[in-house]
Amino acid sequence: MKKFIVKYLFLLILISSNLLSQNFTATVDRNQISVGETFQVSFSLSNAEGKDFKAPSFKGFSVLSGPNTSQSFQWGTGGSSRTVTYSYILRADIEGKFTIDPASIIVDGKRINSNSITITVLKDGQGEKQKTTEGGSLESQANELIKKNLFIKLSLSKQSVYQGESLVATYKLYVSPTLAGQINISNISYPNLGGFWTQDLIELKNLQYSREIVDGVAYQTAELKKTLLIPQQTGTLKVDDLSVDFVVRLAVQGKKRSRDPFDIFDDPFFRQSYQDFNFTARSGSGNINVKPLPQNQPLEFRGGVGQMQMKAWLDKTTVKANESTTLKVQISGSGNLKLLEPFNLNLPNDLDVYDPKTVDNVSVSASGMSGNKTFEYYLVPRHQGEFRIDPIEFAYFDLNKKEYVTLRSESLILRAEKGNETGNVPLISGVTKEDVKYLGQDIRHIKLKDFKLRQKNENFFGSLAFFGLALAPMLLFVAFILIQKRNEKLKGNIALLKTRKAMSLARKRLSLAKKLLNKNLEEEFFEEISRALWGYLSDRLSIPIADLTRDSASKILSERNANQEVIDKILNTIEYCEFARFAPSNEKFSLADVYKNAEESIVELEGKLR
Repeated sequence: MKKFIVKYLFLLILISSNLLSQNFTATVDRNQISVGETFQVSFSLSNAEGKDFKAPSFKGFSVLSGPNTSQSFQWGTGGSSRTVTYSYILRADIEGKFTIDPASIIVDGKRINSNSITITVLKDGQGEKQKTTEGGSLESQANELIKKNLFIKLSLSKQSVYQGESLVATYKLYVSPTLAGQINISNISYPNLGGFWTQDLIELKNLQYSREIVDGVAYQTAELKKTLLIPQQTGTLKVDDLSVDFVVRLAVQGKKRSRDPFDIFDDPFFRQSYQDFNFTARSGSGNINVKPLPQNQPLEFRGGVGQMQMKAWLDKTTVKANESTTLKVQISGSGNLKLLEPFNLNLPNDLDVYDPKTVDNVSVSASGMSGNKTFEYYLVPRHQGEFRIDPIEFAYFDLNKKEYVTLRSESLILRAEKGNETGNVPLISGVTKEDVKYLGQDIRHIKLKDFKLRQKNENFFGSLAFFGLALAPMLLFVAFILIQKRNEKLKGNIALLKTRKAMSLARKRLSLAKKLLNKNLEEEFFEEISRALWGYLSDRLSIPIADLTRDSASKILSERNANQEVIDKILNTIEYCEFARFAPSNEKFSLADVYKNAEESIVELEGKLR
């Protein structure tokens, strides 16, 4: 019974696939001719058995030949195909615009029709024959012939979009069978797509041709460029044209050499030769109407456009003081996900947060962007207690509803147990560090040690204490001015401030990594080492961590005369940590060696950059 069902389903799928691939089309070799010229019209039936073919009346034309029946077979990775073609040779009798009505044929008991075709017939001497035999130089004749059989079109998936909404621009090449196999591309000038965020959807290596019918004429077509566009500004934005320089080889007729009727080498066959012609085709440009988003933007709007969801969570909800956890905020769905920026979080004061790491899992296709983008915030509680993270809000513009939608996460609770806390200041639950004051100064303990008493009538004026107190205000004022100027200089130069603190911050992160090493927490250890090294390079080189890559870091370090061996050491350590976290392999290194390499590379690099 099971075998019967399987065979039945297979047969059903085979039949349905054949029905879907059936195609009965009408084509011509050209759709503009002169009176008295001939052309070919073909009716092709693909992947089906047909009978009782009926041709149209061909009003306005004389049938010189036909129907001529031919068959063709093709085999490929997708299977085989069979095509039966009925063709006619027609001659144009009178001037005008004529429609060749559909032909019909019976397939599986049903009569199906082809498409109709419109033919334009010009006066005698105005068509292609006149142009190619009498008018202009050989180059101009060739240019006219190529222009009718080779062109590029720009197609836009949408003509009107909102700012931030995606569309696709496709530049497609059309080649008539007349020129098939006779063209070569010498240069492509790609368009300037200013005002758009762009990402190419195809990589142009070898042209992949397919068959397409335009106004009844069959062409070989290939996509030259296909790009996803996301407008970054409103108004009318221009999508520039794409131009291609071709070299086209055409058969040309040589000049008559002799009037001798018996000279067999004066036959046109022997006088035919080939010549290459340069030709430039342009796609033409297009305009996109970019509408502004509605004005009533919520405060939580961050530029997101599409259909999106959000979730936020802590990878660990209970840690020890001065140990880390990661807050992850993930935006998923479809829309301009790649353009979203990290959130500005409202966190408790005693919860340190570091620059977020962005994990991009977004795919780009002709239908737009889809997937998810995650922002990972590295949090460190500085004392024990309970920390409440307020709900995170994210607003985006929904293209289906044509309105703003605000998403809100649940509030998160992080519990910090007693750990290696800095300082000996007592902690009070529910009070922030700005509110805590040392209250042990109002009542002092009785002193038990010996101390000296000063005589009551001792003269204070002229004593060392007198002069010290007299000069102290002036000295303190001078010191205050100098310190104030230094602080203002540092505040004005954030890059300098980060550079000076780079080493101390790196040591703190390495210290945390050492603790993770001792606990044999491999994943957290590699993550902390990676943060320490990336953070050090970002602060030391004054480059935002989001813009920092292996290549940019290597280039800038080399420009600052850092030793190449030291550069490779720190970058290889970072790379190993990333592989160990996200793509673990059988090759293992000692965690102690990784820690040692990280520490040594920072120390050595600091010495070179001073």
